[in-house]
Amino acid sequence: MKLDYEHVTDLGELLDSDTIIQINKQFFDSENVDYEETPDSPQDIERVRDARLERLTTEFPRFEPLANQLAHIVRTFCGHHLFPDANHRTGTHIADMLAKKQGYDLFSLIQQDTDGIRRAVELSKILRGLCSNVRNSIDYLWMKDELFYHWNRYFRDLLYDLSPQKRVHPDTGECQYENLTSNERISLIYKFAILETAEMRDALSDYRFE
Repeated sequence: MKLDYEHVTDLGELLDSDTIIQINKQFFDSENVDYEETPDSPQDIERVRDARLERLTTEFPRFEPLANQLAHIVRTFCGHHLFPDANHRTGTHIADMLAKKQGYDLFSLIQQDTDGIRRAVELSKILRGLCSNVRNSIDYLWMKDELFYHWNRYFRDLLYDLSPQKRVHPDTGECQYENLTSNERISLIYKFAILETAEMRDALSDYRFE
Protein backbone atom coordinates (compact mmCIF):
# COMPACT_ATOMS: atom_id res chain seq x y z
CA MET A 1 0.00 0.00 0.00
CA LYS A 2 1.00 3.64 -0.41
CA LEU A 3 1.67 4.08 3.28
CA ASP A 4 4.39 1.44 3.09
CA TYR A 5 6.48 2.91 0.27
CA GLU A 6 5.87 6.68 0.33
CA HIS A 7 8.73 8.61 1.84
CA VAL A 8 10.61 11.90 1.52
CA THR A 9 14.28 11.69 0.53
CA ASP A 10 14.84 15.12 -1.04
CA LEU A 11 14.65 17.30 2.04
CA GLY A 12 16.35 20.31 0.53
CA GLU A 13 16.32 23.13 3.07
CA LEU A 14 13.25 21.84 4.92
CA LEU A 15 15.37 20.66 7.83
CA ASP A 16 18.00 23.36 7.71
CA SER A 17 18.86 24.46 11.27
CA ASP A 18 18.19 28.15 10.60
CA THR A 19 14.84 27.33 8.98
CA ILE A 20 13.77 25.26 11.99
CA ILE A 21 14.71 28.06 14.40
CA GLN A 22 12.74 30.60 12.35
CA ILE A 23 9.71 28.30 12.30
CA ASN A 24 9.75 28.09 16.08
CA LYS A 25 10.29 31.84 16.49
CA GLN A 26 7.23 32.65 14.41
CA PHE A 27 5.02 31.06 17.04
CA PHE A 28 6.35 33.50 19.63
CA ASP A 29 5.65 36.40 17.28
CA SER A 30 2.11 35.28 16.43
CA GLU A 31 -0.81 36.87 18.27
CA ASN A 32 -3.32 34.27 17.14
CA VAL A 33 -2.20 31.36 19.29
CA ASP A 34 -2.18 30.81 23.04
CA TYR A 35 1.05 29.35 24.31
CA GLU A 36 2.20 27.47 27.32
CA GLU A 37 3.48 29.81 30.00
CA THR A 38 7.25 29.94 29.91
CA PRO A 39 9.83 32.25 31.47
CA ASP A 40 11.84 32.14 28.26
CA SER A 41 11.81 34.88 25.66
CA PRO A 42 12.14 34.58 21.88
CA GLN A 43 15.84 35.32 22.31
CA ASP A 44 16.21 32.06 24.23
CA ILE A 45 15.48 30.18 21.02
CA GLU A 46 18.80 31.41 19.66
CA ARG A 47 20.51 29.47 22.43
CA VAL A 48 19.35 26.08 21.15
CA ARG A 49 22.44 23.99 20.60
CA ASP A 50 23.25 23.68 16.91
CA ALA A 51 24.61 20.19 17.53
CA ARG A 52 21.14 18.84 18.24
CA LEU A 53 19.60 20.41 15.17
CA GLU A 54 22.57 19.27 13.11
CA ARG A 55 21.93 15.67 14.10
CA LEU A 56 18.27 16.11 13.27
CA THR A 57 19.09 17.27 9.76
CA THR A 58 21.87 14.81 8.97
CA GLU A 59 20.47 11.63 10.53
CA PHE A 60 16.86 11.98 9.40
CA PRO A 61 15.53 8.52 8.31
CA ARG A 62 15.03 9.31 4.63
CA PHE A 63 13.91 5.85 3.53
CA GLU A 64 11.31 5.03 6.15
CA PRO A 65 7.60 5.28 5.23
CA LEU A 66 6.14 8.78 5.25
CA ALA A 67 3.99 8.17 8.35
CA ASN A 68 7.14 7.06 10.19
CA GLN A 69 9.02 10.16 9.07
CA LEU A 70 6.26 12.47 10.28
CA ALA A 71 6.06 10.60 13.58
CA HIS A 72 9.84 10.83 14.04
CA ILE A 73 9.75 14.59 13.47
CA VAL A 74 6.99 15.33 15.96
CA ARG A 75 8.42 12.88 18.51
CA THR A 76 11.83 14.54 18.26
CA PHE A 77 10.54 18.04 18.94
CA CYS A 78 7.92 17.27 21.57
CA GLY A 79 9.99 14.52 23.18
CA HIS A 80 13.42 16.12 23.35
CA HIS A 81 11.93 19.61 23.85
CA LEU A 82 14.46 21.27 21.57
CA PHE A 83 12.91 24.71 22.20
CA PRO A 84 11.60 26.52 25.30
CA ASP A 85 8.04 26.34 23.94
CA ALA A 86 5.84 25.46 20.93
CA ASN A 87 7.61 22.16 20.25
CA HIS A 88 4.43 20.35 19.19
CA ARG A 89 3.52 23.19 16.83
CA THR A 90 7.03 23.30 15.41
CA GLY A 91 7.04 19.55 14.86
CA THR A 92 3.64 19.44 13.16
CA HIS A 93 4.54 22.46 11.02
CA ILE A 94 7.66 20.70 9.72
CA ALA A 95 5.66 17.48 9.31
CA ASP A 96 3.25 19.46 7.11
CA MET A 97 6.16 20.66 4.98
CA LEU A 98 7.35 17.07 4.52
CA ALA A 99 3.85 15.80 3.73
CA LYS A 100 3.45 18.46 1.05
CA LYS A 101 6.42 16.86 -0.72
CA GLN A 102 4.13 13.87 -1.31
CA GLY A 103 1.11 15.98 -2.19
CA TYR A 104 -0.68 15.94 1.18
CA ASP A 105 -2.11 19.06 2.81
CA LEU A 106 -1.46 17.90 6.35
CA PHE A 107 -2.21 21.33 7.81
CA SER A 108 -5.76 21.31 6.42
CA LEU A 109 -6.34 17.75 7.60
CA ILE A 110 -5.23 18.68 11.12
CA GLN A 111 -7.47 21.77 11.08
CA GLN A 112 -10.42 19.51 10.25
CA ASP A 113 -9.45 17.17 13.08
CA THR A 114 -9.64 19.66 15.96
CA ASP A 115 -10.66 17.18 18.64
CA GLY A 116 -8.30 14.52 17.33
CA ILE A 117 -5.19 16.69 17.36
CA ARG A 118 -6.08 18.09 20.78
CA ARG A 119 -6.33 14.58 22.22
CA ALA A 120 -3.16 13.56 20.38
CA VAL A 121 -1.16 16.43 21.89
CA GLU A 122 -2.55 15.83 25.38
CA LEU A 123 -1.65 12.13 25.25
CA SER A 124 1.72 13.00 23.72
CA LYS A 125 2.59 15.14 26.73
CA ILE A 126 1.67 12.29 29.06
CA LEU A 127 3.71 9.76 27.08
CA ARG A 128 6.71 12.08 27.08
CA GLY A 129 6.64 12.05 30.85
CA LEU A 130 6.60 8.26 30.86
CA CYS A 131 9.31 7.71 28.22
CA SER A 132 12.50 8.55 30.10
CA ASN A 133 14.79 7.81 27.14
CA VAL A 134 13.29 10.49 24.95
CA ARG A 135 13.64 13.08 27.70
CA ASN A 136 17.10 12.23 28.96
CA SER A 137 19.32 11.62 25.96
CA ILE A 138 19.66 12.83 22.39
CA ASP A 139 21.17 9.41 21.64
CA TYR A 140 17.60 8.13 21.42
CA LEU A 141 16.74 10.59 18.65
CA TRP A 142 15.04 8.08 16.35
CA MET A 143 13.91 5.53 18.92
CA LYS A 144 10.59 3.82 18.15
CA ASP A 145 9.00 3.98 21.57
CA GLU A 146 5.34 4.43 22.51
CA LEU A 147 5.58 8.18 21.83
CA PHE A 148 6.71 7.41 18.27
CA TYR A 149 3.95 4.85 17.72
CA HIS A 150 1.40 7.27 19.11
CA TRP A 151 2.19 9.82 16.41
CA ASN A 152 2.69 7.12 13.78
CA ARG A 153 -0.87 5.89 14.35
CA TYR A 154 -2.19 9.44 14.26
CA PHE A 155 -0.60 10.27 10.90
CA ARG A 156 -1.43 6.87 9.35
CA ASP A 157 -5.07 7.38 10.27
CA LEU A 158 -5.10 11.02 9.15
CA LEU A 159 -3.32 10.61 5.80
CA TYR A 160 -4.57 7.22 4.68
CA ASP A 161 -7.91 7.00 6.51
CA LEU A 162 -6.85 3.67 8.01
CA SER A 163 -7.81 3.89 11.64
CA PRO A 164 -7.44 0.68 13.67
CA GLN A 165 -11.24 0.55 13.92
CA LYS A 166 -11.46 0.26 10.13
CA ARG A 167 -8.75 -2.38 9.93
CA VAL A 168 -9.93 -4.57 12.78
CA HIS A 169 -13.29 -6.23 13.38
CA PRO A 170 -14.73 -4.42 16.44
CA ASP A 171 -16.03 -7.62 18.06
CA THR A 172 -13.70 -10.45 17.09
CA GLY A 173 -10.47 -8.49 16.80
CA GLU A 174 -9.69 -10.23 13.51
CA CYS A 175 -7.40 -8.26 11.21
CA GLN A 176 -9.27 -7.09 8.11
CA TYR A 177 -6.16 -5.69 6.43
CA GLU A 178 -2.62 -6.95 6.13
CA ASN A 179 -1.03 -3.62 7.01
CA LEU A 180 -1.77 -3.70 10.73
CA THR A 181 1.42 -2.76 12.57
CA SER A 182 2.90 -4.97 15.25
CA ASN A 183 2.37 -2.17 17.76
CA GLU A 184 -1.34 -2.06 16.91
CA ARG A 185 -1.57 -5.83 17.30
CA ILE A 186 -0.13 -5.51 20.79
CA SER A 187 -2.51 -2.64 21.57
CA LEU A 188 -5.42 -4.72 20.31
CA ILE A 189 -4.45 -7.72 22.45
CA TYR A 190 -4.13 -5.39 25.44
CA LYS A 191 -7.54 -3.87 24.69
CA PHE A 192 -9.30 -7.22 24.58
CA ALA A 193 -7.46 -8.39 27.69
CA ILE A 194 -8.84 -5.37 29.55
CA LEU A 195 -12.35 -6.09 28.27
CA GLU A 196 -12.13 -9.72 29.35
CA THR A 197 -10.84 -8.72 32.77
CA ALA A 198 -13.69 -6.24 33.19
CA GLU A 199 -16.24 -8.88 32.20
CA MET A 200 -14.77 -11.33 34.69
CA ARG A 201 -14.84 -8.68 37.42
CA ASP A 202 -18.49 -7.90 36.67
CA ALA A 203 -19.37 -11.59 36.71
CA LEU A 204 -17.67 -12.08 40.07
CA SER A 205 -19.38 -9.03 41.54
CA ASP A 206 -22.76 -10.58 40.70
CA TYR A 207 -21.80 -13.90 42.23
CA ARG A 208 -22.64 -14.28 45.90
CA PHE A 209 -20.29 -16.52 47.84
CA GLU A 210 -21.85 -18.64 50.58
